[in-house]
Amino acid sequence: MTIKGLTDRNMAFPQIGNIRKGEPKDETKGKGYFPKDLHWFRVEFDAAEKQAEQDFAALYGDKPNGIVVILPFDEISLVWDAWREAYTAGAMNHRCDGEHIVYAINPQTGDIVVQNWIEIATGQPALCRLKDFADKDLRCKPTGRLSVVIPQLKRLAYLVVHTESINDIKNISNQLRAIRDLNGGHIAGIPLVLSRKPHMISTPSGTGGKRARREKWLISIEADPTWVAAKIDQMRAFALPAPVAQQVIDAPKSGGPNLADLSDYDEDENGEGDGHDQPAPESEAVPSAEPTPVKPRKLAKVKGGADKAFRTAADEWAKRYTRYAGKDGRADYNHILASALAEGYVEITVENIRAMLEQVGQRHAIETGSEEA
Repeated sequence: MTIKGLTDRNMAFPQIGNIRKGEPKDETKGKGYFPKDLHWFRVEFDAAEKQAEQDFAALYGDKPNGIVVILPFDEISLVWDAWREAYTAGAMNHRCDGEHIVYAINPQTGDIVVQNWIEIATGQPALCRLKDFADKDLRCKPTGRLSVVIPQLKRLAYLVVHTESINDIKNISNQLRAIRDLNGGHIAGIPLVLSRKPHMISTPSGTGGKRARREKWLISIEADPTWVAAKIDQMRAFALPAPVAQQVIDAPKSGGPNLADLSDYDEDENGEGDGHDQPAPESEAVPSAEPTPVKPRKLAKVKGGADKAFRTAADEWAKRYTRYAGKDGRADYNHILASALAEGYVEITVENIRAMLEQVGQRHAIETGSEEA
C-alpha cells in the first residue's frame, strides 16, 4: 500500500551539505553584485555534521579540488537536474525549461499559479516570459544541482553541487551521458573525480552586445583513471574477433601484484603469510621431473603507500562479506583484488579503496541475492 505524495516518491538519501563555486553572498551589497568565483569548491556541511566536516577537511584541506565522488543511482534524473529558476527574497517563485513553466507562485500572495506545466487560471500550458525579461534581476536563470556521495565519509548521504553556469550545465550533462553510454547505461558506483578546471569562454562585455573571452573555472566530472584504464582494456578486447579477444581477456596483466612483494607485507612466524594460500602438505606433493609453470592470478594492483589502508579496510569489510575472509577471519586479499580487477579497478589507491569495496560488495549481493556469503 502507498500514500499518494508520501510513500510513492523517488528514492533518496539524507542531504548533509552543499558544494558551491563562489564566495558566500553578501546581502548588503544589493543589485548588480556577484560573489567572487573561486578556483576550488566551497563545501558547507550541515550544522549537525561536525564529524563529516572534519573528515572531509582532513582529506581535502580548505581549498578542495579533485573530490572523489560516486553517484548512487543509474538514472541521471535522480542525481542531476537543471532548470531555469527565479527567486524572490530567497524563495523560488518560478521554474521552467526555457519555454514552458513547470511551477510558479505569485510572489505577493504565495498562491500557486502554475503546477505540473499547467496554468491554473486557464487550464493551458504556461509559457515562460521571464527568460528575456527587461529587468535582468527578475529573469529566470539556469540552475543545476548534482547529488553526489563522497565514499571516504562512509555515509549513505549526499551533498548537492550547485551551479548557475550554462557552461557547467552543458559540461555535466554531456559528461554524465558519455560515462553512462560507455558503461552500458550504468553510472552508479563508478568512481568519479569532481574538479574545477580553467576554460576560456565567451562572456558579455559592456554595452552594445559586445563579448569577450575570459578565463572561467568550470565544473568537470571525469571517471577515475584506474576505472578508465580497465574499461579501455575491456572495450579493446570486445572489439577483437572472438578467439583473439579471449586470448586478450585470459592473458596475465603485466605488473600484477603479489601481496608478498609489498614492502611492508607481514608474514606469520612460520613464514606462511596470512594463511590464505597455504601450500599443500608434503604427503600430498606429487614429484615432477620439471617444475610446472603456475599461471599468475590476475589482480588489481595496490599502489605504493595504500597497502596498509587496503588491508585494514578489507579486514573490516570481510566481517560482513565472509566469502572474502580466510579461516583466521582476516580478509583474503588476493580474492578481493581479483574481484576488484573484474569490476574495473586496475589500481587500488587510498582514494578509491572504499568505493572499490562497496562495488565488489554490491556485485556479490547481486550474484548471491544477499549481503553476506
